[in-house]
Amino acid sequence: MVVYVDVGTETGVSEGFVFTVYKPGELIDDHDDFSDRELQLPNEFLGYLIVVSAGQKISAGIISSNVKEIRVGAAIKTASE
Repeated sequence: MVVYVDVGTETGVSEGFVFTVYKPGELIDDHDDFSDRELQLPNEFLGYLIVVSAGQKISAGIISSNVKEIRVGAAIKTASE
């Protein structure tokens, strides 16, 4: 599957660059008698993306492996993060 991401050579991305694809953890309300706070759930790992073509602001990549369906709006970070 070919995907497009809104990062490119302007931000240091080049062909062969590997990203981790994830679904950001939800922010949930944790209300009880003692506190009124929000908790951040952990990110959910979805797979890896390898850049095959890098433009100035947009890059194309392929999903090299995924454990769950990747949908529009998934987040990416460098695989080393």
